[in-house]
Amino acid sequence: MEKLQVIFHRVFVLAALLCVSISSNAQLTTGPFFNGGVIAGITTSQVDGDENAGFHCIGGFGGLFVERPFPKVSHRFELTFSQKGSADAKHTFRIATGYVDATYLLQINSSETATLKILETLRWKLGTSLSVKAYEMVRFNDNFRKKSNDFSRFDWQILCGMDVSLMPNLLLDCRFSYSIIPIQDRYHNAVLWASLQWYLT
Repeated sequence: MEKLQVIFHRVFVLAALLCVSISSNAQLTTGPFFNGGVIAGITTSQVDGDENAGFHCIGGFGGLFVERPFPKVSHRFELTFSQKGSADAKHTFRIATGYVDATYLLQINSSETATLKILETLRWKLGTSLSVKAYEMVRFNDNFRKKSNDFSRFDWQILCGMDVSLMPNLLLDCRFSYSIIPIQDRYHNAVLWASLQWYLT
């Protein structure tokens, strides 16, 4: 397990450096080779396998993205901070985790096959995300909190989703992600994401 964590750490560092490098290059490029921008949104999550079924844990996420567009597809890298975890329906118990995420997405344009005008700007996306845990907290009711370390430091996820253009530089993005490798025993992070994404370049 320690060797696997070392591999995850190295891959994450390389992905983060690549994302920052491409973002910097996008700022210097005047042509349509790269697009970049900011992400802000919310997450609703659960830890699949525990006793608290349902996406009751609400958090936020945000960060930067850069993408390389092509006529039918585009490649995107994202560097974000996200909040995930688990909570019961009455919110008397909550596990809150924060992650730094390095994400790659393959985005597929649907304009050529869309039958409705509103779907011409729809894009499907499939990708993977490698996350490093920044913190983990357990809360009972509203009066007691403590640090915990029950889950793995790393979370490797697959994700799928779609986005649609609201304005020339503004997108509404919705996606679902699920842990490929358990974060602890049989537990997996399952997350629904919704965000607004603004293109700066």
